[in-house]
Amino acid sequence: MSEYSTSIYCPICGGPTSSHSTEPAIDYLSEPSIDSDDDRGWLGKVKLITQNRKSGSVFIVPRAEQEEANDFNVDFLENNRIVRKDVNMMTVYKLGSGDPLVFPFHADCYELLGKVVKPQKVDNAAFYRVLKSHLPSPYRLPNALDFNYGKLKRYQSDEWETAPGIEYAVASPVSIENVTSIIEKVLRKANKSNVQDFQSDVPAGPSSDRGRSQDAQAGPHQSYRTAPYYNEQGRRSTTKPAKEAESAEWTKQIFRARDIPDTEWERKFTREFAWIREFLPPKEEIERRHVDRFLFCEAIFDLGGGRGFNTPDYRDTLRGLHNRRRIWQLCSTIVVEYILHSQPHNAQRSEASSSPETTRSTTASSVPTSMPSMDFFRRPIKGSKPWPCEPNELRSRSPIEASSIETLTLAARDSDLNNAVRIGVDANMQRFEIHFEENGRKWSHCIGPRSRAMQYLYFDKSSAVPDRIIQCYVTMKHNIPVGLRLFSTKGQVITAGKPGNDEIAYPREEDEEGGWLTGTFCQWSDRDSPGAKLASFGVYFAHD
Repeated sequence: MSEYSTSIYCPICGGPTSSHSTEPAIDYLSEPSIDSDDDRGWLGKVKLITQNRKSGSVFIVPRAEQEEANDFNVDFLENNRIVRKDVNMMTVYKLGSGDPLVFPFHADCYELLGKVVKPQKVDNAAFYRVLKSHLPSPYRLPNALDFNYGKLKRYQSDEWETAPGIEYAVASPVSIENVTSIIEKVLRKANKSNVQDFQSDVPAGPSSDRGRSQDAQAGPHQSYRTAPYYNEQGRRSTTKPAKEAESAEWTKQIFRARDIPDTEWERKFTREFAWIREFLPPKEEIERRHVDRFLFCEAIFDLGGGRGFNTPDYRDTLRGLHNRRRIWQLCSTIVVEYILHSQPHNAQRSEASSSPETTRSTTASSVPTSMPSMDFFRRPIKGSKPWPCEPNELRSRSPIEASSIETLTLAARDSDLNNAVRIGVDANMQRFEIHFEENGRKWSHCIGPRSRAMQYLYFDKSSAVPDRIIQCYVTMKHNIPVGLRLFSTKGQVITAGKPGNDEIAYPREEDEEGGWLTGTFCQWSDRDSPGAKLASFGVYFAHD
C-alpha cells in the first residue's frame, strides 16, 4: 500500500510515478529473494511538462518528486533555470483550475520516446498538446490519461498495487540488466543447426499457445505460427482424428511460411525490431552467424512478451524487455498523434521522391494509354472488405479539399489473378495502374490525374499459385498519405512517395489472415493542376 493517499500515473506508460506504491503482491512465479526495491527506483525519477501562463511556451521541469497526492516537489538544483525561485511545489492533473496543466512522466519513458522519434528530437509542444487531448472523463480516474494502456488500465486506481502477472509494468524499459547475455543466447538458440530439432519439437496444435501473455502484441510472423488456432477456434472438432489432422495441417502451415525473403527481413529490422534493435548486433553479424530467420523472429517475439527463458536469472531481464516493447508501442501511438500537432515547418513537402526502391521498375515520362473495360466500373471480387473505412467515409477524413473517390479494381474475378501482368504506381502517387494479358490480348485500367515517373512491379508467373499483392503499408502525415509500399507474395516491393518509420499496415497486420489486395480507392487534391496530391488512400482486401 502506498504511503501516499493517491497514486499518480505516468501518461506515457500508465504506470505509477512512485516506487513506494509498487510493493508486489505475492510473486507466485519467482523467488521473493530476487525482488529488489532498487529495481523500481526508476519510477520515482520523474519530470514534469507544463506551459508558461504568459508566453504559452511549453517547458519541462527536469526533476520532480512526489510529496503527497498530486503535489510534486520541484525545489532542486537542476530546476534553477527552469522554475521560478518562489515555486517549490507543482500540482499535476489539476483540472478546471484555470492554471496551465502539469503532467508527470518517468524520465526513462521520456528517454524511450526520444528513441522512437529519432533522428528528430521530441517536439515538447506537440507532445504537450497530445497529452491535453487525452484528459480523463469525469467518470474516470483523475490521475491518469485515457490512452489505451491495455491490461494495465484495470489496475490504475487510487492505490496502485503490483498484482501477480503485471510485475513487468514496474520494470525499467531503459536500464535492463543482462540484455547482452540474453541476446547471445537467442542467437545460439536460433542457429540453423537447431532447425531440425525445432521441427521435431513443434508443439501439437492449439494448446501450444496456452500460457502466452495476452498483453503481448502480435507480429506478422505470428500469423503463420498460430493461424489455425486463431482462425479456426470457433469450429474446432473435439474428436481425436480431427485434432490430429488439424495438428498436422498446423505444422505444415508453419513450414510452408518458414522462409523469410530479404525484403521482409529488412522490414523486420527497420520496423518490427525497432524496440530492441539497440541491443541487437548488426544485421550482417546475425547473418554471419548462420541464424535461422524464422527462429530468430520467434525468439524476439517471445522476448517482447516476457517469455523464452525460464531461469530466474533472466526474470528481471524478461520483464524489462516486455515493458520496453509495451511502452515502445505506446510511444508509437503517441507519435502518430504527435505528428498532427507538430509545427508547420515539419509538414510534408509537396514534392515526393522520384526514385523510390522498386522491383523491376521502369520509368515513363508520358501517361500510358489505358483501355477502358467493364471491370473498371465493378466492385472488387466478392468478399472484399474496405480499409480503413468505406470509400464514402474516406473523403470526410481528409483535411484538404479533394476530388471524388476513384476506385481501381485489381481483381473482379478469380481469372484476374492469373491474367494480371503488372501493377504500376507513380513515384509521386499521382497515378495507379493494373495491366492484364490473356491469350495475346492486353488491357489495363488506371486512376489518378497523371504520371511523371511510373514504376511497375511484375507479377511472378513461374508458380502455379498466382503472385499477388499481400501487404500494403502507408505513411501518414497530418492525416494525408505521403508514402506507400506494396509487397507481393514473392517478396517483391514497389515504393512511392516517402515512406517513413511510422507506417500503418492496411489492413492491420493482425487482421490480415493470409489476405490479398483486390483494389484501391483514392482521392486527389487539385486534381487538374500539375501539383495534384494524393489526399486519401484506401484498399479493398480479401481473405483466402
